Amino acid sequence: MIVYRVMCKEEYDSYLLGDNVFIHRYKWFTPSKEFLKRITDGKFNNSNFKKDRYTHGIVFSLPYKQLKYFKKVSEREFMLDRRDTQNVTMEIIYTFGV
Repeated sequence: MIVYRVMCKEEYDSYLLGDNVFIHRYKWFTPSKEFLKRITDGKFNNSNFKKDRYTHGIVFSLPYKQLKYFKKVSEREFMLDRRDTQNVTMEIIYTFGV
């Protein structure tokens, strides 16, 4: 399954440098490329107050079996508790700037 995550530069750099630990407790992912437009529109999650909140993205390949570690928030969002990241193996397909 392909999932997308957009984040700030600090978290993006930390993840790509091999820390593989997301900052903060919960991480949100979306299987919908269209939903990325909503996240990066400058109005999502108070991002109009902090302009650099969603500037970098990663596209991951996630085995379907590992969806059990994610909580389905909506049809377009999955939430992963940082404590469960050791149970999930996500392969980076590519990165992108927003």
